Amino acid sequence: MEWKNVNLIDVIVFVKDIFKRNNEPYVISFNDKNEIVVDSRCDKQINIDLNKNKEIEDFFKPFLTDLMIVKKQKYPKSVFYKKDGEIIFELYQYPENKEIRFFYVDHDKIWKVFHDKFGLNYDDTQSFIKTVVEDTLKLGSITPCYVYKIR
Repeated sequence: MEWKNVNLIDVIVFVKDIFKRNNEPYVISFNDKNEIVVDSRCDKQINIDLNKNKEIEDFFKPFLTDLMIVKKQKYPKSVFYKKDGEIIFELYQYPENKEIRFFYVDHDKIWKVFHDKFGLNYDDTQSFIKTVVEDTLKLGSITPCYVYKIR
């Protein structure tokens, strides 16, 4: 069984985040089909195909490289991220609470692909983006959500 090109730590952090949200206990193990198996006490079993996770990362991570950071005078609480001349992300600092930071993701270019191509629901997409963006861009704690048109 080959595990090359798969960052198992990222996968495990992703899984832990899913269960932490609901305060559910879980056990992570591996099966013979190159999958991580997560069992929880709520009779839920999740099989995560590591090859699919790699495919998702291969789709998303290029969006996080060679970004141009843009500030707009009209939106002082936001930082915009451009890729190939188009704004694809917005980091918004909630004014009343410095710990609340929304990371808006372009719906059509990115968020929709997680659902349509990879079959991820909203929570799984949000968790995946949160883990990868926090690790890659070093932004601290963020709450990803989608937006159809970034300002």
